[in-house]
Amino acid sequence: MSADEATSEQIRRAEERLHFLDAIATALTDPHRVLDLILTAPDTDAATTALEKEFGFDAEQASAVTSTQFRMATTGFRTALDAERQEIQAALDNLRSGLDLNE
Repeated sequence: MSADEATSEQIRRAEERLHFLDAIATALTDPHRVLDLILTAPDTDAATTALEKEFGFDAEQASAVTSTQFRMATTGFRTALDAERQEIQAALDNLRSGLDLNE
């Protein structure tokens, strides 16, 4: 694997992780609404669909939100989540600057 291919793979993985973290961070801005949607849904598929419609998530993001544990709603976790998102975004920016994305 070339250096550019390895960097591209790192970018893909970081983008994927950030995609999920962004959804969880968004959901945690209104945890009561998320819980209401989940509690009133007849099953997991309906909860996922409701989250997609309410928050504009894709299916993978909505599934990640329905899998989120209550401990993730703590202030400490939200702070750590924001820090991880910032780290990943900075790493992505750095990786992208090292690649000629116009190739």
